[in-house]
Amino acid sequence: MRPLLETIFTSEEFYGNRAMNTQIKSPVQLVIQGSRSVGLPVLEGEYLRAGLRQLGQVPLYPPYVKGWEGGKSWINTATLTARYEFARQLVVGVNHRRLGLPRPPKPIPPLAEPPPKNERWPLGLAQNPSSGVMFTQPPPPRITAPLEISRLVTEKDRHQPEKAVRELFVRVFQTSPKPALMNEFQQLASTKGIPLDDPAIREIVALMMSTPHYQLC
Repeated sequence: MRPLLETIFTSEEFYGNRAMNTQIKSPVQLVIQGSRSVGLPVLEGEYLRAGLRQLGQVPLYPPYVKGWEGGKSWINTATLTARYEFARQLVVGVNHRRLGLPRPPKPIPPLAEPPPKNERWPLGLAQNPSSGVMFTQPPPPRITAPLEISRLVTEKDRHQPEKAVRELFVRVFQTSPKPALMNEFQQLASTKGIPLDDPAIREIVALMMSTPHYQLC
């Protein structure tokens, strides 16, 4: 198998126009490539299953014995919207609500009197040990942190939007920049201040991962 795979992956045909960007990424491909291409940790456990369920592919649970249809069947009104939203969540930080996971309990009004010493505080409430005052616990943090921009662009690139966008394009799409797409991203970058801050760069990356072109492999 090793010589066969080496021959395939090093052949010009494998990277030719007839092979590249001719297939629609499966949800698993989309999630794994989307995470690894920009240096994000891949989701695990229930968070990963919930995301893939929204995208239409839960590993080991195909709809038929022959597996998934693939191709254009991956794309419909619901899954395309979910793809765009999932890509954006990967960049800005995944929120459990966006993955369809159970929401945290609603805040409970403060009690007039604290519970007896041996009883637990009601879910959603905590006590400040120093003052004894009850307060509502903050909502759960995001499942993953926002994309670390320093992994993608240098401080010098932040002062050169055109160069920064080019670097981001190559990193996200794993290919040389396409003029038509580059113009769209350059226009977005031109509306941001210089140097480009982290939120601006995350917005550009999220836009790249939410284009029809990014759905292909």
